[in-house]
Amino acid sequence: MMASKKSMIVLMGCSLFVVISLILWSRPSFATDNVFSRSSLRDLKGIEVYVENISPDLERDGLTRDQIQTDVVQMLQKAGIEVFGADESHQAPGAPYLRVKVDAKKDWGTKLYAYSTHVELRQLVVLVRTPNIMVGGITWSTPGEEGTVAATNLIKIRKSVREQVDKFIEAYRETNPSN
Repeated sequence: MMASKKSMIVLMGCSLFVVISLILWSRPSFATDNVFSRSSLRDLKGIEVYVENISPDLERDGLTRDQIQTDVVQMLQKAGIEVFGADESHQAPGAPYLRVKVDAKKDWGTKLYAYSTHVELRQLVVLVRTPNIMVGGITWSTPGEEGTVAATNLIKIRKSVREQVDKFIEAYRETNPSN
């Protein structure tokens, strides 16, 4: 009876960890994948890929920022989308870049990660009411994904990012059918 009570406490603690982690990472999406946001992809000649720094725990367990960067770049290139370096991107109209964010928090007791992945296109936009003002903004994004994964199954996080990049490629191709 004592062991089952202890197991229940551990399970409740893990559940609380996941819920709190997901609440902390909840954020409104400023753009989504719809007809209006897809129009912001029209005539993009290429994009830079920027992967945010990831958790040192993820790196220790075998998932690196470089792996994610390589995955995304290869997918875009295979789809025929030119990938710019930082200098090229800053010279392109709108300075567009695809931002990939992977957040993860490890529960050392269970060796589970609560994770969140998100892919968005950012570029310079002009205010309609004041056309001489240009600001950076999110013009297209996925809803992202949150979940839990064992430290031994981090491929699930890479798969989540790849699925979101596939959505970007689909949106790009629909908006730029001749590319």
